[in-house]
Amino acid sequence: MFHSTCTEFFLINGSSGSTLKELLEFLDVKNLDDLNFVAMKFIEILTRSIDGEPILSFVGGAWVDHSCTLKTTFMTVAEEIYKAKAESVDFQNKAIEITEEVNKWVEESTNGLIKSIIPNPLTPATVFVLANALYFKGRWREPFDKSARMNSKFSLLDSNYVEIPFMTSPARQRIDTFEDFKVLGLPYSE
Repeated sequence: MFHSTCTEFFLINGSSGSTLKELLEFLDVKNLDDLNFVAMKFIEILTRSIDGEPILSFVGGAWVDHSCTLKTTFMTVAEEIYKAKAESVDFQNKAIEITEEVNKWVEESTNGLIKSIIPNPLTPATVFVLANALYFKGRWREPFDKSARMNSKFSLLDSNYVEIPFMTSPARQRIDTFEDFKVLGLPYSE
């Protein structure tokens, strides 16, 4: 929820007119300054790390074709408040170079954890690329025993299966079942 909310707030700064008005009304916020102030405080609290506590960080980037007007304030707010990159680019003539730039940005921004996000070159018809990544590092309140790992089938979106190692635990865990998915709640230590 955290990351998608910040991405939404970040993108709202690029809106104008009736779109901006409707988004602010939907969020029950008076103006962009109020929205950005709340977002800034939210980000400060969630990304603050005190020794031993979980670490949370995120990066975001937006590449917009130069045929669209990119507000200067959008680029400033993106960088200063959301710690994101916003850039006007020429997809028409430099789609391949921009693909490489986005992938390089992702690799650098994630300290090499993600090598690329765009497997095939973008096309000159591309108008907008939004990329973001969330990094979380914490310790389970009840750590898994690595020796209790076992291989099992994992379902893919295309209904196929792959066999991968699963962590197991004899402890009772909270699990919520919904129509199309299940959610497992595993608390982190503080």
